[in-house]
Amino acid sequence: MNYVYTAYLYLKGRGVVDLVERHDLLQAIDAWEDLVEEARSDIFGEGIYEATLYREFYDEKGRVAKSDLFRRAVINRGDEL
Repeated sequence: MNYVYTAYLYLKGRGVVDLVERHDLLQAIDAWEDLVEEARSDIFGEGIYEATLYREFYDEKGRVAKSDLFRRAVINRGDEL
């Protein structure tokens, strides 16, 4: 079974706005930290962001068989939210 580390940046109401895949855990953590900084900047505008880092296992057909959550951060950008 193969696996990859995937960092997602999700914006409530819009869905996934950015993602990064890495095979090395340290590089994946760096990528996740970059997504957290993206959420804090003004790239996608105001909203509620969730940055997550998963290790996703794939079966022989390329389907996700299992996901382990490694890190999660929620960033609320905006006064009206």
